[in-house]
Amino acid sequence: MHPGVSPKCEVFSDNFDWSDAVIEIPFDCPDIANIIADLNAHPERLAKIRKDNIINSLLRHDWVYRWEKILATVGLAITPRMLERKVYLTKLTKW
Repeated sequence: MHPGVSPKCEVFSDNFDWSDAVIEIPFDCPDIANIIADLNAHPERLAKIRKDNIINSLLRHDWVYRWEKILATVGLAITPRMLERKVYLTKLTKW
């Protein structure tokens, strides 16, 4: 969970488009203690946010996906080790 104000740009929206990737809280929020207390009062929601963030990070932001884009840009295929890594990451998300 990342509280704050998310950047309003296409790149951020493309990379963090899942629900509660950022919990919007104004920078100068006068009642931040109440907002945090409210979040803490809903452990199921926090657990879901945490799980969603982990899964999305593993399946979208691991180095293997960066390399995949680089290789695609120069016209090269991904390597067998990269495929293994992607399978491994997918397995990590199954709990």
